[in-house]
Amino acid sequence: MNVVENKIKIDVNEICELSQDSYYTRNPEDANISMAIGPDSPASIFVKSIELQKFEDKTDGDVWYSAKVEHDSIWEIYTDTAVGPFVEKKLVDAGIVTNEFKHCDFSEQGMQDNGLADLDVVFA
Repeated sequence: MNVVENKIKIDVNEICELSQDSYYTRNPEDANISMAIGPDSPASIFVKSIELQKFEDKTDGDVWYSAKVEHDSIWEIYTDTAVGPFVEKKLVDAGIVTNEFKHCDFSEQGMQDNGLADLDVVFA
């Protein structure tokens, strides 16, 4: 495999209001549940930057994208449904992408970390 990687980074420095519906946090609707669920869900995160990475396999022409989102919160925001649309909007607003997004959402759980979210980005 001969993979070529291109990166474009944008500074965001904005608040992303979360949906507070992550599978890995205690969300507002969990108030009456006494067992351990996870840490409390933050209401929002501060997004410092987004780095869009394009990967291309020169041997077969396969192309895929990833977005690295630098934020100020815990990895457990993974699966919160507000993050993907926020990242999509910021990439479009910055003029980095003009295509219709087909998918912009968290990648696998193991790719998440405190302060850094990893999202798969797929274009139509």
